[in-house]
Amino acid sequence: MAQNIGTLVTAAIRPNDSLDLIASAYANEIMGGLHRATASTDRDAIITARREWGMMCYVINEDKMYQLSYNNSSTLLTDNSNWIEFTGGGGNGSVIHLDAYTIDGHGYTASGTNTIPSYSQDALYIVNFTSPNVGASVSLDIDSLGERVVKKTDGSSLTHISTSELTTNYQYYITYNGTEFELLNPGSGGGSGLSNKYYIGSTENVTVPSSNQYWIYGDLTLDGVLDNYGHVVVANGSLNVNSGSFNDYGTYSNIYFAEINGLGQTNYVPRWLTSYMLTASSSIYDDGNQVNISAPTFSVSSNLLLSNGANDGYILTSDSNGVATWQQGVTKYSATFSFGANATQSIAHNLNSSAIIFNFWDEDTGFPATVNVHKYDLNTIEVMSTVAVANGRVVIIS
Repeated sequence: MAQNIGTLVTAAIRPNDSLDLIASAYANEIMGGLHRATASTDRDAIITARREWGMMCYVINEDKMYQLSYNNSSTLLTDNSNWIEFTGGGGNGSVIHLDAYTIDGHGYTASGTNTIPSYSQDALYIVNFTSPNVGASVSLDIDSLGERVVKKTDGSSLTHISTSELTTNYQYYITYNGTEFELLNPGSGGGSGLSNKYYIGSTENVTVPSSNQYWIYGDLTLDGVLDNYGHVVVANGSLNVNSGSFNDYGTYSNIYFAEINGLGQTNYVPRWLTSYMLTASSSIYDDGNQVNISAPTFSVSSNLLLSNGANDGYILTSDSNGVATWQQGVTKYSATFSFGANATQSIAHNLNSSAIIFNFWDEDTGFPATVNVHKYDLNTIEVMSTVAVANGRVVIIS
C-alpha cells in the first residue's frame, strides 16, 4: 500500500472538549460532502480539488439542493452541467416537475430544470399541460430526447387519450414504461374519459376500457375512432362506420327490443317471460295482464302460444284500437237430404248454439227451395219443404 502524501494525522481531528464552541472542520473547505453556496454561480465556482462525484450543494437563493451527478452531461468534474436538482432520490429515481407546451394540440414539449440524460422507468414526472389537447393522438418530448406516445392507464390497461381530455386543471402523474408514457389523471381515478356519444366526430378517439360497457340506443355513427376493449352495445339501431374506424378488441352486440306500450308505463317491456320480447323462433307467453301492441307491426313465423283465456274453438281477434280478446270461432254443418212434399225432416247439427243461420237449396238445379224451419233445441232443428226435393242441401252456420 502506497504511503499517503500531505499533512498526515493518525487520529481524527476533534475539539479539545465536546462542549467547545468551535467547528472541527468547514464543510465548504473539504473534498466532497455537503457544501453551501449563496447562488448557483457560487456553486459552480467550487474548485476541482474540492469536487467529488455525488457531493451535494445547497443553494440558499433558490432554496434547492443539487448533486454532482456522474455523466449527466459529461464525465468531467469541472462540467457544471453535471449539477442536477436533488428532490429526495438520486439520479434516475427522482421526481421531476415539467410544464408541457403544444402548438398543434397533439405534440407536447417540456424541459426540466436540469437536462435529463434519458427517459427513466424509475422517475416520476409531474406534468402541467398548459393547454388542452385537440386530438386523440398525444405525444410528449422531454429535453429533446424524442417524442413518446402518451396513453392513460386505469391500472389494468393502456388506452388512448380522448379529445380535449387533457386540461389545465390537473398536475398529471406520468411514468415511462420503456416505450410509452403512462398517464394517471388524479381528477378521475383511471381517467377513462368515457362519455357515451351516438356520433363520434372525425377528430375524436373514444376508448372503451376493459370491464366497461358503452350502450347506445339507436344508430351509432363513426367519423372518428372507437377502440373497444370492453363491451359496445347498440340497441334498436345500427353501427354506421363512415370515414372513421371501429377497432373491436372486446365484445360487440347489436340487439333489438319490441316497444310495448301498456301496463301503466310507456315502453314497459319486462312483462314477457321469454328472454327476448318478441322473437320468430320461440313461443311468447302472456302473463295474464293486458298488453297493447301498436305500430310498427311485427310478424312471428313459428308457433304463437297465448294460452291465457283460450278455449277450444275460440279465436283471438282485436277491435279498431288493437285490443285483442278471445272470441268463439265460426262453425258450420252441411249435409244433403231427400224431402217429400210437406214432410218434416229432423236434422241434428250438434252445434250447441241457439243462434244459427240456415240455408237450403236444390243441389241438382242449384236454385233455393222454400222450407219452413223449426228449432227444436241447441243441437236439433225440424225442416219441412213445401215441394218434393230429391237432393236438398242444408247448410247451418253457428
